[in-house]
Amino acid sequence: MSIYKLLPIMTISKKKIKDNKVNYEDYLVELINNSSSFLHATNSNSFVLIKDQAHGECDAKSNNYEIDFKLLVPTEFMYYGNLSLPNVNYKHMDEGFIFVNDTEYSSDGTMQIEAFEAFEKYITDIYLASKNKLLEMQYSNNILTASIKNMLVKKNILAFIPCIFNNQCNSVELIKKIFTPLLNLRDDFNKDTFITYLQRDYFYILKYINNNFYLVDKVPQMIVTSFIKIYRLTSFI
Repeated sequence: MSIYKLLPIMTISKKKIKDNKVNYEDYLVELINNSSSFLHATNSNSFVLIKDQAHGECDAKSNNYEIDFKLLVPTEFMYYGNLSLPNVNYKHMDEGFIFVNDTEYSSDGTMQIEAFEAFEKYITDIYLASKNKLLEMQYSNNILTASIKNMLVKKNILAFIPCIFNNQCNSVELIKKIFTPLLNLRDDFNKDTFITYLQRDYFYILKYINNNFYLVDKVPQMIVTSFIKIYRLTSFI
């Protein structure tokens, strides 16, 4: 049995479903607005998504706290994953019909395999790296470069791993084993660092502090309704 499965690429691709652009930032805002840990940090003030970020603004803010959302995936994964998508017509969704037509890339599953292998290489390379090695990579064209630059942003961040871990694994220890080198890049910042992913019908939210990962919240998927809606409309693709 695999330790994890990747979420459908459509849930993070920012493509359109019936003229509405999918934006994972929408459901991450809903996630933290349903998190007791984040509500405690903001004195129960809700976060709002910042639509205009032309001048480097954060992704979401409450009255006293700002946060950026980052995807922990390589660009190669997004590239091959998007190529793997068939053409989907949602125009008749209200009538109960969704039409799916294969493209030259989606029909044989090759691009899905390429996307999965890119993600596997990505997490292996993080696991085998060190903080100094990652710092050297930030100016290269490497599978880790985008994530390295994301971790060097001096803002509070919530990093999203678009995976569902199986119920048998110790996901907190697994995240620590794989992602510690990458998050070491943030040790000298006076900023908060969180990671979220899915397991046992929950969004797990971990906080990283100096080589350790602490489980600070588990939010039921079912109350993050914007995620559930997107997942139901894309899980069959």
